[in-house]
Amino acid sequence: MTFTLKRTSRGVHVERLERTRIESNVAHSALFPDRASFDRFCDTDQQRFNYALLYKEIRRAFDELL
Repeated sequence: MTFTLKRTSRGVHVERLERTRIESNVAHSALFPDRASFDRFCDTDQQRFNYALLYKEIRRAFDELL
């Protein structure tokens, strides 16, 4: 799983790319105007348990961009 975060004039654009077992890719993309909305996204994503360090890093990266 990889994340790409980019600052825009309307917030932070986050793209999550996940490789599946059959070697295809699934991409999710969202725009978050503030940290509270990004936290809700992270807190409800079940993958946060499998990739705890990655989620810690993307929260830090989000703060740097915002």
